[in-house]
Amino acid sequence: AGASPLIEVTQSLVSSTIRTREVVNLPLLTRNINGLLALIPGSKPVAVFHPLKRLSGSVSFGGSGGRNVVPVVDGGDNRDNVGGAAMINFTVEGIEEFQVASHQFSAADGRSTGSAINVLTKSGTNVLKGSGFFLERDKAITAIDYFTKRDKLPELDFTRQQFGGSVGGPVVKEKAFFFASFEALRQRTISPIVESTLSASARARAVASIRPLLGAF
Repeated sequence: AGASPLIEVTQSLVSSTIRTREVVNLPLLTRNINGLLALIPGSKPVAVFHPLKRLSGSVSFGGSGGRNVVPVVDGGDNRDNVGGAAMINFTVEGIEEFQVASHQFSAADGRSTGSAINVLTKSGTNVLKGSGFFLERDKAITAIDYFTKRDKLPELDFTRQQFGGSVGGPVVKEKAFFFASFEALRQRTISPIVESTLSASARARAVASIRPLLGAF
């Protein structure tokens, strides 16, 4: 007696919740909330239309393009109506938990033809506490990929530092609190561009009428 029912019979909402334990413990290469959103059934990471948000990325649900997802942070709309994805990115250090409503959500989570993402941020408590992190990747400790070895290319320069932290506590105990978080990414890399052209023998075998055109490449 008193056990929760196996089937929810009072509503048709289909949703998933990622709580504090998962946010803190699950590894994230880019420390981006979209990495956690990819754990939700039916989701898929997608590219962002806006070029300045390609590092943050976005996520789609049910095969959509991702621009119909509405992210809400502490009850406020955080959607970029022009470029898609979130207007402001929040560091993982500042996220308490979030819920994704993918189907049959209520009018409170409307304004979307895709899914609704409700993010709850952390807040301060009566205890002063904080956290910090630093991650560094350098080419000196990065393995050389197969294609670089096969083509005997020089090792590319690559450096990445991710660092940040958070702090929270009381302003007036039991009445007012504060919380702040910060995260930064510094990355330097080189992306080679390999182009292929027709060999001299292939140009010689081409139709005479198009040989002048091949000379331009």
